[in-house]
Amino acid sequence: MVLWERRQKNLLLDVVERYIERAASSMGAPLTIDSVDIASLCKQFERGITELQSKASTPETQRLLSKIRSQWLFIETAATDDGARLVPFLVMRYTDSILNRLESVTL
Repeated sequence: MVLWERRQKNLLLDVVERYIERAASSMGAPLTIDSVDIASLCKQFERGITELQSKASTPETQRLLSKIRSQWLFIETAATDDGARLVPFLVMRYTDSILNRLESVTL
């Protein structure tokens, strides 16, 4: 469970880092070149949440994962849609919330 949580946190932070870089690049800052694209990272994070949701046995865990998923959908849409309005403050706020909730998820 600890490894799953750590992997999910790292994936989320990678997604948000690339999103923030994209927001900064639209203002003239250089964008970091990386071999893993943001869409691939999003799919990995989504798979991790889906995998755990199928194993969740308590209503509290289901509730936490449901809240994580709803905030994640906003972040994923903002991160993968180049035409979407950039909202880094809200993405960071949701990220903090998801990170805290991931720590509370148990099977």
